Amino acid sequence: MSSNSRKLRNMLASDETYIVPGVYDALTARMCQHVGFEAVWISGYMVSGSRLAKPDVGLLTFNEMLDTAAAVCDVVDIPVVVDGETGYGGILNLQRTVKAFECAGAAGMQLDDIVLETCPYIGREYSIVSIEEMVNKISAAKEAATDPDFCILATCCIFQPEKRDEIIERAKAYYEAGSDAIFFPWEKVEDLEWFTQAAGHIGAPMIAIFAPSLPHQKIEDYNRLGYRIVIYATDLLYVSVQAQLKLLKELKKTGTGAALKGDLAEHSEYLDLVQMPKILEIEKKYHAT
Repeated sequence: MSSNSRKLRNMLASDETYIVPGVYDALTARMCQHVGFEAVWISGYMVSGSRLAKPDVGLLTFNEMLDTAAAVCDVVDIPVVVDGETGYGGILNLQRTVKAFECAGAAGMQLDDIVLETCPYIGREYSIVSIEEMVNKISAAKEAATDPDFCILATCCIFQPEKRDEIIERAKAYYEAGSDAIFFPWEKVEDLEWFTQAAGHIGAPMIAIFAPSLPHQKIEDYNRLGYRIVIYATDLLYVSVQAQLKLLKELKKTGTGAALKGDLAEHSEYLDLVQMPKILEIEKKYHAT
């Protein structure tokens, strides 16, 4: 059994609310652990952007996501949740995906109830699978995991307020099928309030995905509303894009980045993050070069 899977399960069962940053590579994950976050979430949206320079429209392959998951799990010892999209194919593909992410060291996997891999937040039309199909997928995913603590986290990707009854019906069914928590979509603060009321009907731990386009909430507000985990899905990518564009524009305009020197990480800080001192110790111990 994975201790990190148990840690994630305990987080979902806690009365606390945890901020979990979205990451897209080993370095961003290590930085999250370095500053004290208890878990990270590998975002398909950000991996697609960083690896392919493409939006999250289903172009990222299973192998590319698995490679990212393995790299992240190799450098942190906190729970890692992987965005499993829709499972990368049919039921057999889904079970293979669960097994592979678990073997890579992940503590859990997100599973979406949409027909094709895409991000619900990018304005692209998408369809939702039937409740019966999603229930089958959750059951198959749970069956594939060898660690009973490995968490399957189902997403209910319906945004329309007029479909609230269906949202509750789906969330109940997903939870009863074995999903260890429910990702809820939201676009307005009123949605968060409503999901709190809905949680009483469902009984499942709730996870919120925060995107920069949404109104900011304090962690105390999420806790009051009953959310166990809040995922900051895209912030690390967007702050990186902004910082790099700022530097590149300055270099192109002036021929030097001297004006932005204060914005750069120190050389020694970076080497500490990538564990250069540890590597030097190993080389010295074993006389390796």
